[in-house]
Amino acid sequence: MYLGHATQVGALAISLLSGGACTGRYAIVVDEDIDASNWEEVMWAITTRCDPEKNIQIVRGFLSSPLDPSLFPEKRAARDFTTAKVIINACRPYHWIKDFPKANRAPDELKNRILQKWPHIFK
Repeated sequence: MYLGHATQVGALAISLLSGGACTGRYAIVVDEDIDASNWEEVMWAITTRCDPEKNIQIVRGFLSSPLDPSLFPEKRAARDFTTAKVIINACRPYHWIKDFPKANRAPDELKNRILQKWPHIFK
């Protein structure tokens, strides 16, 4: 919706502490044209809209859990149950969204014809 919006959404998501979310480490933010429940669409957004140098942030110092299996032994011994979390902004860049290339998608009818013609290629 505005510059910085995706980062705000990601920051909110990684700061949740309910439902076991404190041990979650990654928040991936996508545009409204991506079905966030469809991992293939999310990965497509990451690979086509995310510049790793600019759109991935590592934020340190979040509360984790003593049950976190990835805590290093020395942190566990010091009772330091903190971890880093990651925000992946897989949205079209807001500051040049009007110039960002349009998504190109084959119509469902064409996709079905191709899948029927070459099923052995697209398993």
